Amino acid sequence: MNIPLSKPEITPEDVAAVSAVLKSGKLTQGPQTALFEEMAAAYVGAKFAIAVSSHATALHAALLAAGIAPGREVITSPFAFIAAANAIEQCSARPRFVDIDPISLNLDPRKAISALSEESQALVVSHTFGLPAESAALCGEAETCGLVVIEEASQAWGAQAGSVKVGGSPAALATVFSCYPGCPVTTGEGGLIVTHDAAFADACRSLINLGRDPAAPKGGGKGASWLTHTRLGFNYRMDEMSAALGVSQLARIDETLAQRQRLAEHYRGRLRPLKDRFILPMEIAGCRRAWSTFNIICREGVSREKVIGALADKGIATERYFDPPLHLQPFYREKYGESPGTLNIAEGIARQILALPFFTTMSAAEVDYVCDALEAL
Repeated sequence: MNIPLSKPEITPEDVAAVSAVLKSGKLTQGPQTALFEEMAAAYVGAKFAIAVSSHATALHAALLAAGIAPGREVITSPFAFIAAANAIEQCSARPRFVDIDPISLNLDPRKAISALSEESQALVVSHTFGLPAESAALCGEAETCGLVVIEEASQAWGAQAGSVKVGGSPAALATVFSCYPGCPVTTGEGGLIVTHDAAFADACRSLINLGRDPAAPKGGGKGASWLTHTRLGFNYRMDEMSAALGVSQLARIDETLAQRQRLAEHYRGRLRPLKDRFILPMEIAGCRRAWSTFNIICREGVSREKVIGALADKGIATERYFDPPLHLQPFYREKYGESPGTLNIAEGIARQILALPFFTTMSAAEVDYVCDALEAL
């Protein structure tokens, strides 16, 4: 048996939705994009959603729209996808990496608050592996200090803290989602910015559309032309085929998340007897984790590389998330002189964590096959 790390669920309805767009001849800036934005905003409980070409471009546009200035610092986690750090860097600001909580693997709010300085302008808060971060504490402190909070929710579609979905709270200026193939909602490549702030939403719409005025009409007539550009912008638009796929996927997100929850519970039940060798992903009372991945942490004395090799011999794909952590990535290490031993929790977790196969269409038999292989080590 060969089991990939991840693969998207593409249904006949998904294929039909994309095919209908191709047949329509309207391939960009059309009704599917508008519908996807409307559905996404309604789902998370935000007022506005802006569909973009990728998670990375969404982060860049959101930070620019938030007014992140050159030379300022943005507090963020070293244990996350590199897109957030790169977006900060692309604004000519500096990512200030702060260590994580050893249990949740999210940014440690106490350490983040302690790291704030006169140079700090914002925090980018990741919901790592779909577990909601302690955003309330961070947003409260940020408001007191006049800082911006952007939530990075690439892995947190449907995650919930209390009764509020990630992306639904107005405490953060914006939340950015990914629509990459491994996510519960995929558009191939793609991302979304959600917000409650109308002016911020307009700025994002302008930035992703070459700096055009989002209120300018198309097709001539009086007033500003749609070809009037009011700021320096980018082509970060989502196309109609991607949006149509997103509409079809989002229509069944509750079913998708429920299936992934069942798979995670199956994994946890099978691996619980191995808790002397592996730490299993946690859940927090009052929170709903969005299961984007399923990760185990090898305990001291368990060689992750031997585990990887043994699983590979049985056709089981795995991945080392996120190794090296961001502050030790070659680019950031060279530019800012970062060195090992400065963020010990992130570094230690990165050396021992391992992502196991996890995707919506994964069968119970495939989960059992992976768990049997781990038991046999």
